[in-house]
Amino acid sequence: MKSLQEYLMESAKTYEFRLKTAVELSDDQLDMLEKHLRKYEAFDVESPKRTILQSAPLDFHNLGAAEIYIMDFKTALPMSPAILVNELVQKLGIGEGHIRVRNKMEPGEELDAQSMEEPTEKDGEALLLDNEYSEVENPKAEEYFGDKFNTKFIDELTKARKDHNTEYKE
Repeated sequence: MKSLQEYLMESAKTYEFRLKTAVELSDDQLDMLEKHLRKYEAFDVESPKRTILQSAPLDFHNLGAAEIYIMDFKTALPMSPAILVNELVQKLGIGEGHIRVRNKMEPGEELDAQSMEEPTEKDGEALLLDNEYSEVENPKAEEYFGDKFNTKFIDELTKARKDHNTEYKE
């Protein structure tokens, strides 16, 4: 039989978050950030990674061209990203429009992660360069044009006209 301690260890959850800032954080600000994250029992706090200059970065559309700094971290306690943003705005002295916190399981973050993955061989192949049109089924040309198609089409039209022209008597 398992002890209470074993049950607690098995049920321990971790929560993954991503912090994005549009301004580079100084060393003092990073220290303040790490101290504040201790409140939520944060661990695996990564150092900030800088993205390339983007004309309309994700989550910061109103800023224009900017480099974004991304930090991933995990916590043992659950928290609301919106509350953490408000706390960090006060602690770090950053404007609210320059910082975002997201849960890694949010649909927007999952799409962002998928867009950053390397394309596979099949995805990277251009369809215009395929002279054989391999993605298309092999249709029979007689079913779509030609004398047989025209006579079949006219027969269907005359049949539809006969069905449509029948008079109904009361």
